[in-house]
Amino acid sequence: MSIGKQLKNARLSAGLTQIQLSKASGVSQGAITAYENDLQNPTAEKLASLAKALGVPMETLLDPEAIAQTPEPDNRLHGNSGPMQTHKIVLQLSPEAQKAVLQFAKALLLKESTRAHRQRKKAA
Repeated sequence: MSIGKQLKNARLSAGLTQIQLSKASGVSQGAITAYENDLQNPTAEKLASLAKALGVPMETLLDPEAIAQTPEPDNRLHGNSGPMQTHKIVLQLSPEAQKAVLQFAKALLLKESTRAHRQRKKAA
């Protein structure tokens, strides 16, 4: 179940409206609507605020299937590796900028995989 559905279920179980949850958590009602409709995912800080306002552990709001599919960390990373440097830089960005970087990276990955698929098809 998605974070949005988990959030909505927890909010309804607590007997709160989106407006009440917004006031209790400090997260805007518009953001809560977007999360519940799976249009956006909350930042870790906002997820923590929502969980606290709902009186549930933060893990309750996370998607258990997504957690199970999260790959194990690559223990070969070190402080000077490209991925680690990228990670350190991205963490310094605002949440909005982090989302933009992620969208850009996904677009590059899609472009590369499409190019590789075409090359394999052409070679066959």
